[in-house]
Amino acid sequence: MEGGRTTTWHYDLAGRAIALSLGNGQQQDNHYDAVGKLTARHLFNPNQTLIAIFQWQHDAVGNVTQQTERWLGDTTRNNALRTTTMAYDDVYRLLGETVTQSGEITKETLYTYDDASNRASKVEKENTVVVKDTSYTYNTANQLIAWSEENGTEVVQRSAVMTYDTRGNRASTAITTHDEEPTTATTTYTWTPQNMLSSVTLPDTSVHSYAYDYRVRRITRTEGSANPVAMTFSGGLSVAEFEVTDSQLNTLNSQPSVEYQRGPDMGGGVGGLLYSLRSGSAKFNLSNGRGDVVAQSDSTGAFTWTASYDAYGKRPVETGSNLDRQRANTKEEDPTGLNNEGWRMRELDTNVWMSRDPAGFVDGPNLYAYVRQNPWSKFDPNGLSGVDPVREISDGMRRAFDWVLDLGGEMADTGVKSVKDIYKLVDTRQPGTVVGDINKAGDEVLDWAGIKPGPISEERRVQREELRKDHPRFAGTLDLIDSTGGVGLGGGIGVPTPPRLPKLPFGKGTPKATSTGAPTESAGVPVDTSIYSVETALSEAMASSKAAGQPTFMYYQQATKAGPVDVTGWISVKDGLLVVDNIGVLPVSGEAILRGSVLKEMWQMHSSFMKAAKGSGLKGIRMTYERIGADRNGSTAKPKIVDKTIMFDEK
Repeated sequence: MEGGRTTTWHYDLAGRAIALSLGNGQQQDNHYDAVGKLTARHLFNPNQTLIAIFQWQHDAVGNVTQQTERWLGDTTRNNALRTTTMAYDDVYRLLGETVTQSGEITKETLYTYDDASNRASKVEKENTVVVKDTSYTYNTANQLIAWSEENGTEVVQRSAVMTYDTRGNRASTAITTHDEEPTTATTTYTWTPQNMLSSVTLPDTSVHSYAYDYRVRRITRTEGSANPVAMTFSGGLSVAEFEVTDSQLNTLNSQPSVEYQRGPDMGGGVGGLLYSLRSGSAKFNLSNGRGDVVAQSDSTGAFTWTASYDAYGKRPVETGSNLDRQRANTKEEDPTGLNNEGWRMRELDTNVWMSRDPAGFVDGPNLYAYVRQNPWSKFDPNGLSGVDPVREISDGMRRAFDWVLDLGGEMADTGVKSVKDIYKLVDTRQPGTVVGDINKAGDEVLDWAGIKPGPISEERRVQREELRKDHPRFAGTLDLIDSTGGVGLGGGIGVPTPPRLPKLPFGKGTPKATSTGAPTESAGVPVDTSIYSVETALSEAMASSKAAGQPTFMYYQQATKAGPVDVTGWISVKDGLLVVDNIGVLPVSGEAILRGSVLKEMWQMHSSFMKAAKGSGLKGIRMTYERIGADRNGSTAKPKIVDKTIMFDEK
């Protein structure tokens, strides 16, 4: 409650919010399906008259396939029915969205992607006629470096060229309008040492500048000739803004220009902004299923602003006025066309991040793509990693599974010591030796969690698929799961088969290479032989790094018993060492599962790295990667950065 405005939540037995009563008398009702996905949200005015309806449909894996909006209380959009239908490819990237108004198709947007999941093209149609056709160009680091826009007549209307600084931050954007006399408008960007956006200089030479505190929260903004604005926070979320009119501002003695009242959210403030307060006047918010602010109403419950969104957060339909900045995913939208998502800024026109992901490869090898090109089903609460807003139940199941993995890792460490004590019982000369304990009763080698291997159930196979898609953050090594695959535990709810390494993780010596040659198939799945050779990938990356004077992104594909995997990392040479920074291994297909518990031996999977470094006359290799597990309470543990250096003269 604030200023006499009381907000009340009502929950069902599963802990889901089923009703929200706002301070102006409006009520939001939420409806869920059997597995907890939000399927409908209804808004009633203080007289309990239905004034807005939102509905969502999902496919079997949780992708949003349709959104329906009906506005009953907006005089401008009276009884307007707007339906958006989505289509996806096999890896759940958005291929298109079709908008219908009163049953007639009014707009269609189609997308294509390159092999790195960069948006390659965007075609926009209105009433079946192409009105805009945009193509995009990227460099090898997946940075957007150019785009070209046609109006459907194969005549270029506009084009753009982008540059980046040495740390991967956008440095400039030059947009050319191709009229009879072409003109180019250039916007430049500067960044803090922590890679936070420091300033934007627009083509009219006006400057928008920003400052941050130690938690990289944006605490001040100065936009052109306007007075500076200071923000105060509760945790990571802004709760008040102060306009600075004197040479110095004391927020404790000043009146805020706007206050934000927030409630429970989906992370990062998404969907949690209840209302804003200016000079004692409150405006109350309504959000959709992914946290976009879609309506504001006054103290009487009447709409003062409404909006509909496209896939990536732009608003093709908007009525009324809204002084707040919170729009798509309840994030602040700046007049520069950038969305402040927390750790990073996102360009709404192109839907790319303006800087590298500071969390590394948590969302895959592409450090600039937004939520793996699935914006209707996911959002990014802090600018670090995509989140599915309708998967709370399955998230809890995955956290529990992470706890099992972490427990298994501890058991594996104990098992290694036991195996070392009775070394003669285990043949360590062959690849595929199980890292595990010995069942003293029957002298039987068990798997790493002390569970006998058994047939994998279809349910467990689906769980593995979900783990691969939703947990790419387990950057590191992988399990080489044999053809029988899996363990049976409680009807298929269990842990994967044990990690099988080239040799047991103790003692010194040259590890056995994990693969040789360049097979065209791995576990029956084709391997891209054009990018297979690690020697070629390393050689090209090292040469590029030397020429550019900065790290170069490397990518190649390797065959394993479980199927092909993508290997990525930033390559450079420093102090006579081959430096492989933020290396990650991601499964392409098959039953490869990433596991934090064996990351400490990850270098054994890459003896070819050492071979290439030796061949270049280097004296050693340094590899860094992120290890993420879970604690015993099922919560995600704090990421641990592992930094391992191997000198070639070690025996």
